[in-house]
Amino acid sequence: MTATGIVTLAPLDDALRPGVVAIQVAPDQVRFGGIPSQTMAGGDRDPARESVVIVRDGTVVGFFQLDTRSVPGAPAAADIVGLRALAIDLRAQGQGVGTAAM
Repeated sequence: MTATGIVTLAPLDDALRPGVVAIQVAPDQVRFGGIPSQTMAGGDRDPARESVVIVRDGTVVGFFQLDTRSVPGAPAAADIVGLRALAIDLRAQGQGVGTAAM
């Protein structure tokens, strides 16, 4: 199935925070992307991270962070940005949202 509607990316702001808190992930997915409400807070404290919200037709359906220091285990350089905490809401998974966002 492909994503219906329009998928856009937006920087995290106060209006989008409730939607990020509401993102649900399966328990077996937490080890990969964390729990968005918790990783969002970590990004708030870390100036090297930029939180990005995935929105489909005005509804928050996902979240990730860009890290200017790369990520553990990956190369680090001034021109490398790491992708952290990618999570797509359970209700939007399998619909092409992640692909459209990337």
